[in-house]
Amino acid sequence: LSPALAKISLTLGMSESLAGVTLLALGNGAPDVITALAASGDETGGIFLAVGSLMGGGLFITGMVSAVVIFSADKPIHLQGRTMLRDIGFYILSLSILLLASFIGKLHLMFGIAFLLIYVSYVVYVVIQDKIDQKLKTKHIEERKSIAVKRETN
Repeated sequence: LSPALAKISLTLGMSESLAGVTLLALGNGAPDVITALAASGDETGGIFLAVGSLMGGGLFITGMVSAVVIFSADKPIHLQGRTMLRDIGFYILSLSILLLASFIGKLHLMFGIAFLLIYVSYVVYVVIQDKIDQKLKTKHIEERKSIAVKRETN
């Protein structure tokens, strides 16, 4: 996270991952949302432009930004498999709903509700995963302290 976002998340008592999927996502996505809302009101196919723009933005972030980060890294970037699978899984779920809408040929209220539920579920999943990770980290620290105490007494 950026230093400013790290400070905000610390002030709000949020984990870095939760800040990333909420505050950072809001900051990065707000212009796209506003543009999509403006385009979708156009009666000459603006909704197609809006959806296409959102999909293109997602592909740009996934492809170009990832490539730039990888190319600029001094050493290999280590990934957390569980976190990557979580993010990719929710992304694929969203794309699957959009694919279904394309087969139907309409985007209606149920799709909006589905997308909103996917995002809310994603945020809840991140919160739960953070709590589990924190418990495991605390348990690991306690185990290490216990081992250190045993070594000192022997």
